[in-house]
Amino acid sequence: MLARPSTDQDWIPVSLNRQAGYSGLREGRWTGTDASWRRMLAEAQPIIFRGVAKDWPALASWTPELFAERYPTKEVRVYRDLPISGSVIEGRVQDHVHTSTISSFVSALRDPSRVDPCYLLQKTISDLPGLEQELGFAQLLAASGQANRSVNLWLGSEGTRTSFHFDPKDNLFVQVLGRKIFYLVSPRQTKNLYTDVQYSQKSRVSPDDPNVLSDFPDFAQVDVQYVVVEPGDLLFLPKLWWHHVSSCDVSISVNCWFGIGASASEQLAIVGRGGFRKIARACLDFVWLGVLRGPYEGRIYTEGPMGKWLFDQTIGWRIRPKVSVARRPRRR
Repeated sequence: MLARPSTDQDWIPVSLNRQAGYSGLREGRWTGTDASWRRMLAEAQPIIFRGVAKDWPALASWTPELFAERYPTKEVRVYRDLPISGSVIEGRVQDHVHTSTISSFVSALRDPSRVDPCYLLQKTISDLPGLEQELGFAQLLAASGQANRSVNLWLGSEGTRTSFHFDPKDNLFVQVLGRKIFYLVSPRQTKNLYTDVQYSQKSRVSPDDPNVLSDFPDFAQVDVQYVVVEPGDLLFLPKLWWHHVSSCDVSISVNCWFGIGASASEQLAIVGRGGFRKIARACLDFVWLGVLRGPYEGRIYTEGPMGKWLFDQTIGWRIRPKVSVARRPRRR
């Protein structure tokens, strides 16, 4: 099993933080009132609230073994043999994705001979009956006036990493077991994030890589905030903010996307800050991969290239394959 430092101070590259201008994320006191919700959404700045979820039933009982016991034969899509360094976005999805039962995945996660990270990510919580009742997102959102809630489960080993990316919806993230490190960057600083040409909703930069500034020198101009999220902590992550996530330990997390998502034009504007080539490629892929359904090579943790992603969010879901219905012969 991967050996990881036992303290936050060891795990976070402190010298790199000073060199690249990393700073700790601001902390707040959760009140959950209507006024505080309005202020938080209007500011659209990430903030962490310590210990807000410490009394949720999930914090007292959830472990990988509990999931294996409750849902042993439930089939899930998992990632195995994940890279522990370098750019995650460059990995091919077919080299890492597998279909597994939850019990088999937990066995692999706990296997002492395992070398590389493994991850069950973004599993819709409603697919696992009984879990959502042990969370408190409904109470957190009660005074927000926000709807369209989507709750997801994230279960993985130590050492999992997701590349810088943005989401179209506001996000409440809660750590249940273990710790995760978030690196956060404003969408206004997309220019220096070295976004991928085709997968332009992703960045090639790994902020925890000791060689990050030699490989990506303009990243030194980016104002990066980081935070270690511990069990019971609540992180508010505004839509369209870039975030890179690393797991320090075997980890269980839950998140809740809510509210109205950013429009396709808003997302394309973020991509455009990375350069004209990114917009041009997204428009080309919107037609080639979306309208014409052309082939593409999948990458780790991606919904497809940016153009395909935008197509699916806008008009793709409206398109249904035509069903041929056999007609009965007429009676004569």
